[in-house]
Amino acid sequence: MDKEQTEQYVGLILQVQPRIYGYILSLIADPVLAQDILQETNMVIWRKSDEYEFGTNFTAWAYRIALFQVKAARKKMMRDKLVFSEEMINVLASEAESRLEDTQEKMALLRKCMNLLSLKQQGLLEQRYT
Repeated sequence: MDKEQTEQYVGLILQVQPRIYGYILSLIADPVLAQDILQETNMVIWRKSDEYEFGTNFTAWAYRIALFQVKAARKKMMRDKLVFSEEMINVLASEAESRLEDTQEKMALLRKCMNLLSLKQQGLLEQRYT
């Protein structure tokens, strides 16, 4: 991977961080553990940089890696009282992926709407909702 591709790859990683964290959190429901799994996921994404094909869906690829990391963490947690089965994790993963994709589309539409407003109106909305 040349310098330009490395920079592009790092950009892709940074761009998907909130989505991957949300995806992991929807499967684990523990913010601290989700952060740990996110870090493990990032390490795997970095180690597998040579396997990624530019032009393909990076988010879907990262979700798949995150799912494997969730499953690995789940195996470590087996002695806990409440652990979802692998089947349940797969169902949750599928649901989370579709919800997160839907959220991305809604956020893009919201950005378009926000751009139609004046800067003052945008500022008021941001102050109210952030």
